[in-house]
Amino acid sequence: MEDFILKNYISLVYFFEATVIVIGLINFKKYKGTAAKYFIYFTIYALIVELLGLYTEWIEQNDSLCWIYYLVEGTIFSRNYWFFQFFWIIVSPLFYSFYYFKVAKSALLKKSIKYVALIFAVVSIALLFINYKVFYTNFYSPISLLGLLIILFLVFSFFIELIQSDSILVFYRSLSFYISVGILVFWLLTIPLEFYEKYYNIYDYGYIYLKFKVYLFSILFMNLSFAVGLIVSNTKNE
Repeated sequence: MEDFILKNYISLVYFFEATVIVIGLINFKKYKGTAAKYFIYFTIYALIVELLGLYTEWIEQNDSLCWIYYLVEGTIFSRNYWFFQFFWIIVSPLFYSFYYFKVAKSALLKKSIKYVALIFAVVSIALLFINYKVFYTNFYSPISLLGLLIILFLVFSFFIELIQSDSILVFYRSLSFYISVGILVFWLLTIPLEFYEKYYNIYDYGYIYLKFKVYLFSILFMNLSFAVGLIVSNTKNE
């Protein structure tokens, strides 16, 4: 089982993400006038990021790209930590801030989301430049932790607003509910792994198997939640 996961991890991730995109595009007309259309766009963005993030493997395995390998050798671009740190760990919370801003009913909550997202963006980018050397070997955990805190703030703010509204009676028909559950589980399970990344070595097979299992389960659960939400949700509940 472990060998299967390691050998097919990338293909499985692409399959899960592509399935959500297809379901989203099939149901796009239903969500065209809602904030959910931006979420469907974001699922496409997420897959593109996953593909482009493999540039390190492309330049190592493709002889015609070996010149790029020598060009970036010894720089932070020789590893893809910087890429995922910016285009996923920073951009993702900012997108979800935008999404929850769109679906929030309370003017106070909208204002809070706007300022929290702005502070997160400024602080994260500043930390990114100040501590850029860390990307030679690892992610910068403080930014990841800030991203997790943003996700927790957004999700629990949504849940509180949902509980206080009549929509709680039909919560299972709300796409935002399924998005919230999916990203909450994903971020809670995956971000803690980053703190152990600096202790990682290629011979620690126990950690390697655990890491890939956690990531695969998290991605599967999140995308399954997205897929179910896109299928069963009613736009009247958004």
